[in-house]
Amino acid sequence: MNNRESIWRRKGLFGAAMLMEMSAGVVAFAIPLLAIEFGASSFQLGSLGALRGLAYVMLCLFFGRLSDRLGRNKIVLPACGLLFVLYGIITFSTSLLHLFILMPFMGLAMSMFWPPVIAWVGELPGASSLGKTVRSFNLAWSIGAIVSALIGGMLFQVYFRLPFIFSCVTSLFILVLISLVPVQSKELIGEQSAGSPTYPPRSPLQQAYLYAAWAGLFITFFALGNVMNIFPKLAVEIGMQPVTLGLLITIIMVSRSITFFGLGQSDRWHYKAGPLIWIQILGALGLLPIILSSSQILFALGFVGLGLASGMTYASSLVYCLDSGGATGGKSGLFEAILMTGFMSGSFIGGAIAQSFDLRAPYLICFLLMILVCLVEEWLIKFRGPVSP
Repeated sequence: MNNRESIWRRKGLFGAAMLMEMSAGVVAFAIPLLAIEFGASSFQLGSLGALRGLAYVMLCLFFGRLSDRLGRNKIVLPACGLLFVLYGIITFSTSLLHLFILMPFMGLAMSMFWPPVIAWVGELPGASSLGKTVRSFNLAWSIGAIVSALIGGMLFQVYFRLPFIFSCVTSLFILVLISLVPVQSKELIGEQSAGSPTYPPRSPLQQAYLYAAWAGLFITFFALGNVMNIFPKLAVEIGMQPVTLGLLITIIMVSRSITFFGLGQSDRWHYKAGPLIWIQILGALGLLPIILSSSQILFALGFVGLGLASGMTYASSLVYCLDSGGATGGKSGLFEAILMTGFMSGSFIGGAIAQSFDLRAPYLICFLLMILVCLVEEWLIKFRGPVSP
């Protein structure tokens, strides 16, 4: 593959990731609001997110490994086509039942897209370091996430079906873009799909950091599952407009992108306990305004902390996961499954707690769990070996 093709491959993948996160984020933002229009309860809102997440978790590892065998684009292209169809159907949905039926298929489509694309990015040639490649990829999809909440809020306020029309058209454009990305022949062979991995084993301390990062990833996205799927109910109750809600969600995305950019400037944070744990504590503190106040300014400050924590745990988990090479499709699938398991269980458990107690109760549980997980991470790293200064 010549240099020109290599550059196009990089730009094409990063562009597709940005557009996918943007279109999926618009839909994820609009679905709870649409479900509320259909009369959904807090438990039903959480269940919608959980259904989508369950399908995603169950299939991520399968499609990641299948892309090792068949090639990345052979899985990603059908995913884009399926999303085009699903978003089109949602545009014309008229009841909560329709949304419940469609959510598992959305999880299916996303499980066909993200693990192969993440593995594809890990195979990009010409990057000076894995950390910088991960930074560029993370910035690409996080920029899509930033604009998604703004677009979703504005479109929904104009007409509640516009977000789904927008995402339907965007998914078709992604399909065309991916079809133009050059493919290396080695990806079609699937050399690593069978047999033992060829990469060297991790040290116990490296493995401990990976497990700690996975734990942080799980609990941070557990909290985000509550914010994305349950918080809109609280926002509606206190009279918040969709555009304002979109701006608040955007704050999470912006602070996460800033985290990605900052981490990508250096690898000195790799295998360091301090940044991983303390930024998660900051994220936990960001939940306190939701528990204790109705101030939009305090919400905004808290969401900055959540964005920083999600960026730190995501970047750490992805770098440590891909660090040893090998069959990246399977490992990317496991990474995505952990992330979505947290998000899904947060949505479902948070919805049940909100339904049984109070709309603010889930965030108290999330706060306590995030602090507990930080203590577990510190113990885990110390148990495996000395904590790096």
